[in-house]
Amino acid sequence: MNTFFTVHAVAKNDRGEYLLLQRAAHRARPLKWNCVTGYVQDHESAEAGALRELKEETGLEGKIIKTTEPHWTEDEEGNRWV
Repeated sequence: MNTFFTVHAVAKNDRGEYLLLQRAAHRARPLKWNCVTGYVQDHESAEAGALRELKEETGLEGKIIKTTEPHWTEDEEGNRWV
């Protein structure tokens, strides 16, 4: 079983507006709207990964306001997603 560590970042500006990104047509769940997501790199905290992904995908800087407990699921191929 493979395990993939991912982050999901919900970004909100000072006006209370939330950032949504549209997934590329060639990616899984094409053209669906989503928050900032990505993989956590080796030796990187989830918080650092979320801020890095926000910067990479949008060019925006952010700060961590709140975190949640980890959640995991398994897909039909037996991969674990955390």
